[in-house]
Amino acid sequence: MNRLIRHGVVPLCAAMMGVAPALAQGSIGNPSWVPYTRNGYVGLNVGKPEYNLPCSAGFSCDDPDASFHLYTGGNFNEWLGAEVGYLYLGKADRQGGTTRGHGLNLSLVGSVPVGQSFKVFGKVGTTWGRTTVSANPLSGEPTGDENGFGMSYGAGVQFDIGNAWALVAQWDRNRMKFAGRGREDIDTAGVGLKYKF
Repeated sequence: MNRLIRHGVVPLCAAMMGVAPALAQGSIGNPSWVPYTRNGYVGLNVGKPEYNLPCSAGFSCDDPDASFHLYTGGNFNEWLGAEVGYLYLGKADRQGGTTRGHGLNLSLVGSVPVGQSFKVFGKVGTTWGRTTVSANPLSGEPTGDENGFGMSYGAGVQFDIGNAWALVAQWDRNRMKFAGRGREDIDTAGVGLKYKF
């Protein structure tokens, strides 16, 4: 995971931050990457996920060390917007094997300012997710790959740092399909950084 963040996510996010101002200047009529929105932004959140799955007696079930959410969004008006992003929900050592998930998320985001630099927000949408489960056969854990759409929602706070940057803290829940189990919850609490263009 550390290698993925160091060699994959960090350079990608840095490149997006560098390209965003140029794109914003070149698209005055639509300064967001999400259609029909304005006041665009890109962000990266890093968090601690929790897989809400049962665990068989005699087997250890740990949660992943870290996850990340790379996203972009924009506003329809001062209080409602839309956001699209990629979620990597980590790899957990469970039931003598591993469980991991990732997906693409699309959400509506409602926000309410609280003072000049602070706002609270909530989001609801859907995640197309894919999960992969391996396990010791003695655990009785269903194994294999599964994918599909599931509901997602979350809430958080944002603190603006000047006109271009913001710090965020948020909690999200994504309902993902797992082999032999149907949809289960993955909860993530994290912090992040947004660049507004």
